[in-house]
Amino acid sequence: MALDPHQQRGATVGFAPRPDRRGVGYGRATVVLLLAVAFDDLGLHRVWGAMSPLNTASARTMETTGVTEQGTNREHVLKAGRWRDSVPHAILDREVELSPAPASGPAATARSPPTAHQSTTQPDQRSDGPNALAVNGWRWDSAPADRTR
Repeated sequence: MALDPHQQRGATVGFAPRPDRRGVGYGRATVVLLLAVAFDDLGLHRVWGAMSPLNTASARTMETTGVTEQGTNREHVLKAGRWRDSVPHAILDREVELSPAPASGPAATARSPPTAHQSTTQPDQRSDGPNALAVNGWRWDSAPADRTR
């Protein structure tokens, strides 16, 4: 994660899991942890990242964490002598739901920073839905109906 010098209270994120660790949820857990730090610890307003339109795995990761596609930046990156498109994704502070675990109901609304600096990210065993994840004892559910304060 890097603060964006061109946007007040904004940051960019990126992740690249090792090839032998892809497909098991580490990318999603990383994004959720970065978003928790960005919004609750740093008080940011917007977090964004861009990827190749060919990177369908990253697109799925962004989608399952509630980070939405913003369109296409045409011929945005020069790579191996060719101009390539990139697809930015972004999420705003008001679109995330971090609530103390265990929460009851589909969308508990408390938003406070975690009290401990432990890096424990795991699927939420209560699982109110397929997008439930717990970070440092805080529950993340990015289902669109749950992304309100």
